[in-house]
Amino acid sequence: MKSITYADNHLSEVVFPPRNEQLLLLNIAANDFPPQNLSIFNKFINLQYFDIRVNRFYGSLEPLKKTKLYFIDISDTDIDSGLEYLPNAGRIHLSSVLGREGAKVKILEQELRKYGEPAKDKWRKYNYANLLPL
Repeated sequence: MKSITYADNHLSEVVFPPRNEQLLLLNIAANDFPPQNLSIFNKFINLQYFDIRVNRFYGSLEPLKKTKLYFIDISDTDIDSGLEYLPNAGRIHLSSVLGREGAKVKILEQELRKYGEPAKDKWRKYNYANLLPL
C-alpha cells in the first residue's frame, strides 16, 4: 500500500499496514486521535506527503527525520519544535487555520514568520547552515 487517506472520519485509532516502508502518502487530518507524539510515524521512511492537521499530535518533528517529505501539514496541532529535522520538505503548512485556542504550532509559525518568504529555506540557512545539508 502506497497511500492511506482517512481524513475527516472522527477516527481515534489507525492500524497501519505491516509494510510501512512502502507508504508514500499519509493523510489522517481532522480525526479524533488521542494526544500523542510523532514517534508512531518514524518507520515511514519513504513518506513524501504527510497531513495530520487538526489533530492533537504534539512535540517535535524529530521522528520524521528519516522520511523523504516534500509536503507536510501540521496546522492546528501541538507540534512546537523540530523544523531542523525536515531538510527536504518543500512545503510546510503549519498555521493555526481554525484558530484553535492554545495550538502550539503557533510557536513554529511565529519562528518562520521572522524570515519572510520562502521562510523555511531562510530559517534553515540561518539556524542550521553548518549542521544539516541544504
